[in-house]
Amino acid sequence: MKTIRTGMMTIAALAVLGTSVVSATSEPVKGFSLNVNGQAIAEAAILDKGQQTVLVPLRPVAESLGFKVSWNNQLQAAEVQKGAISSYAKAGEDRYPYAKMYKTLGAEPRMINGSTYVPVAFVDEILQAEVNVSDDAVTVVDEDVAPIRTGTITRINKSDKGQYSVMLGGFQTGILLHLTEDTKITDSEGKALKPEDLKLGMQVDGTIENVMTASLPPQTSAISIVVKDSLKSQEVLGTAGKVTSISSDKEGIYNMLVEGSAITPNSQEKVMLTINKKTVIVSAKDNRVLVPEELTADSKVFAFYSPTMTHSLPPIAVAEKIVVDVPDQEIVDEDVAPVRTGTITSITKSDKGQYSVMLGGYETGIMLHLNEETKITDAQGKALKPEDLKLGMEVEGTSQKFMTMSLPPQSGAISIVVKDSLKAEEVLGTAGKVASISSDKEGTYKMLVEGQAITTKSQEKIMLTISEKTVIVSAKDNKVLKPEELKEDSKVFAFYSPMMTRSLPAIAAAEKIVVE
Repeated sequence: MKTIRTGMMTIAALAVLGTSVVSATSEPVKGFSLNVNGQAIAEAAILDKGQQTVLVPLRPVAESLGFKVSWNNQLQAAEVQKGAISSYAKAGEDRYPYAKMYKTLGAEPRMINGSTYVPVAFVDEILQAEVNVSDDAVTVVDEDVAPIRTGTITRINKSDKGQYSVMLGGFQTGILLHLTEDTKITDSEGKALKPEDLKLGMQVDGTIENVMTASLPPQTSAISIVVKDSLKSQEVLGTAGKVTSISSDKEGIYNMLVEGSAITPNSQEKVMLTINKKTVIVSAKDNRVLVPEELTADSKVFAFYSPTMTHSLPPIAVAEKIVVDVPDQEIVDEDVAPVRTGTITSITKSDKGQYSVMLGGYETGIMLHLNEETKITDAQGKALKPEDLKLGMEVEGTSQKFMTMSLPPQSGAISIVVKDSLKAEEVLGTAGKVASISSDKEGTYKMLVEGQAITTKSQEKIMLTISEKTVIVSAKDNKVLKPEELKEDSKVFAFYSPMMTRSLPAIAAAEKIVVE
């Protein structure tokens, strides 16, 4: 599980920003207030219209996050360092060191009035902090600070030992929070509440632990629960299921039939709900307010209503709140260790000899840490050693249930099964962006990749020939892709053998390409 952060601003998002903000190439004026971990920063964040992103002053933001900031005269760049994170930002250069690689963020730092300003994506992806940009403010929260999840309570459980658990949102994108004796529960005014005061349909802010299970939904302990809004009914009933039918009359009143499971003993498995102007409809994924027209047959919903209903079959009630879940995805048994399938895109070895492998990309992949108990085998069950693992291998990694909320998330590896390997004895790799791609009349593609050399002998800039033997897969779901799906600016991990030309750039045959 990973935190969701605001990355590069889109054109649509920029369109709603205040008009008082000027381009970073002009004299900066106060455009966005800037706040880091709850503390206001004197310098303002500004909009770079040319790059269509928001820039923040590097030094005050990084130092507020605990980074040491220094100026490197030789590089003419501002350097940041904290723990294992070390990088720099050089004005006019979209190239940032990170985890022994270089990342491109789609925007360059600017030097404004003698200070280095970086795109918000630098704070997000390099400094590893959560960034939120609104109409007039930029807020930054260190991921070491306990994260907050906002959502609707869709289930309440009480164990035999009296321990309460509440689920926020749906099974696919929600979270199950376990309450303890230390969990602080209050209303929005700060009035203390008890676990039994929590009701279905309440909108709450849950401050949670940084580590959670990899089950679906993920589970963790709640540090605090703040009730933001409640339904009017003293007793709330609920049905979790699918919309069987939905229709509206001439007056715009909707009637929706929901069939599924009764959430409480008095709830219905099948209920006809009337949706009026007072009915609240929200998305389980992001709490976005929806309109009745967005409800369709087969929508997965958590529907809440009062006990006042007709004695018909099915009974009819007025819907107070409807939470719309996302479509079905594979459900993972919480008692089974999760398995991740992906391509090894990075292999590191610590000073203590501990190996770590990254499967997939930074956005959707996972970092697995191997230990003495990690079982490593090939597809036939033959035992392997950590040093037998190579870049480009397709593996199945069984991980611990608990993982960090970093990007990518990190966890301990229980086992690694190598499903497929590249033919080259030694595999080189370049992680970066596609600078150019073209094909000839015979359909042979040539792709220029620029970025970071993954190994010592790898190239930062390489021209790759893509043949029928080249494997191209998505880092997200391992889906096999075609060469024509590769585009300029695609983020890739490209693997090839040491057999290459001595030209500049060097030319080699691509064995495997993983598209971020």
